[in-house]
Amino acid sequence: MAGGESMRTDTIAGAVRRGRFDDGGNSRVGEIADAAVLSPFRSRRAAVLTVLAVAIGAYLDSLPNGFVFDDVRKIVADARVQHVDLPELFGTSYWGSFAPQDVTYRPLVNLSYALTHAVVGLAPLAYHVGNVALHGLNSVLVLFLAGQLFGRLPPALAAALAFAVHPIHTEAVANVVGRAELMSFGFAVVSLLAFRRGRAGRGAAWWTVSLLAYLLALLSKESAVLLPAMILLWELVVDRRPRAPRSLWPYAGLLGVLALLFVIRKVVVGAFLVPAPSAIPLDPLDRYLPLAHLAVGPRLLTAVLAFGRYVALLLYPVHLCGDYSYAALPEAHTLTAPGVAPGFAAVALVAATSAATFVWSPVAFWSIAVFVLALLPNANVLFPVSTVLAERLLYFPSLGFCLVLASVLAALPRSRFAWAAFALLLAAYAVRTVTRNPDWREEERFWEITVAACPHNAKALYNRGKTLMDHWKSMPVADPSVADRAERAFEQALAIDPYLYRAHLNLGVIHSRRQEHDQSEESYRRAAAVAPAAYEPWVDLGYDYLVMGDAAAKAGRAGEARERRLRALEFFAEAEKRLRPLATSGNSQQLRDLDRVRQARAAIEAALQ
Repeated sequence: MAGGESMRTDTIAGAVRRGRFDDGGNSRVGEIADAAVLSPFRSRRAAVLTVLAVAIGAYLDSLPNGFVFDDVRKIVADARVQHVDLPELFGTSYWGSFAPQDVTYRPLVNLSYALTHAVVGLAPLAYHVGNVALHGLNSVLVLFLAGQLFGRLPPALAAALAFAVHPIHTEAVANVVGRAELMSFGFAVVSLLAFRRGRAGRGAAWWTVSLLAYLLALLSKESAVLLPAMILLWELVVDRRPRAPRSLWPYAGLLGVLALLFVIRKVVVGAFLVPAPSAIPLDPLDRYLPLAHLAVGPRLLTAVLAFGRYVALLLYPVHLCGDYSYAALPEAHTLTAPGVAPGFAAVALVAATSAATFVWSPVAFWSIAVFVLALLPNANVLFPVSTVLAERLLYFPSLGFCLVLASVLAALPRSRFAWAAFALLLAAYAVRTVTRNPDWREEERFWEITVAACPHNAKALYNRGKTLMDHWKSMPVADPSVADRAERAFEQALAIDPYLYRAHLNLGVIHSRRQEHDQSEESYRRAAAVAPAAYEPWVDLGYDYLVMGDAAAKAGRAGEARERRLRALEFFAEAEKRLRPLATSGNSQQLRDLDRVRQARAAIEAALQ
């Protein structure tokens, strides 16, 4: 479609105020559109408000959700986001001390959490309202972007509504830490639309808006990094107007913003892209880059496997999972590994569709390119990244999928049947989204559902066991069946990942509370064996022997009491030896643990005198 035929966007506020898309006088949308389709949307304001209402309505039942999974680490436990300290927020990595290897840099997202905390504290509702509002605004932005692409309201409306209700977005919207996806996407689309306004000669200020929005997108999440390539493809493929060299200067501005981000990342987190190679932890769940230990071939095969899953999730978003950690998605070492063939089939499907649409529909071709380019930075293809597969990572790429859906709808003969079929698809999407949102309601429910969806996920099984154990410990009258379920979950996690030392540790806690001290010691020693630098197994062993010593003393068995207490001293000494260097970092929890260990040693030494 020629650039002159494309509908140019106006500012959102202006479009809503005037109730129209600004088409520059080149087309009259109401005259082009099928009256049977557009009858409820004669007012462009109605289209905008409809998209906003549908997007927000689809996620209203996420508002009662609490803080779940990474929300706890990021919102509840991260002291940096509990006050507004700009040098600290912009001078540290996204996860901070929770992940020493972390090289993600998303200060704008952390700032949004800090500002929310400054107003409402730790009330989950406000954080979820923020996410839902952002998704609503993003869906409206899709309406305006699609309006530029198609030049007509019906397919633009179709793309925006599909984006508003697609179930793949639930992780990004219903889980607070998905905000990085929402913010990065929104700023990226604003940058693209502002770039188009600048190119149309609407004033130099639009170039500034485009550059600033691109910077804000990158400061929200790195997934917007290839936005300049998306804009260039639009101009080359959709507009079909190769630019003279002098007209490429706006791209120099975008690349300058990208270079600035790389410099900031190097200064703040110490890496342009990924952290420097280090020793590979034995526990797969401790590997910051899960595929970094693989040779290039197996890593790319695993990436192909994941790509197949991504395409399947967009096409059939029914079986969703909140976490794909080891070993929910198996590593692929050969071409015959499970999942590799479907992955290559998905690659072939996308490639063939791209080739066909290059001639048939430049808009559809650009949409497929957006899907690929938005996914590429997180695909483990160019370099290993910190996630093998996650549904939230499809938030930006799904824009391309929704635009392809709208392209197909626009290519079909205008009929009530086609729109009725599309309406049924939207209804199915909406139902799945609404039923999926409450899965993030609270921790125990989330992990139970995640284990059911991904039964080979060691992290999910461990966290399922941990939530059950915490529930059992908090019960006024302990229910042994709850402890039994927690024990089974830990054992299942260890069957997948024998190096998951905290599962060994928590099995020890369960046995200790049951007064099964032989089994508890065995579990603690296994934890110490797989994590020699960990201090917790020695602390727990020390308290176990201290309890046994006190029980022996009360029973009048002085010799046994002394022996148990001496062993407790040995274990506390081992714990202190490991804690001292850790506590120098200033970690408050480790400082408290070190103080407790020293107090316990002092109490035992006093009792032995």
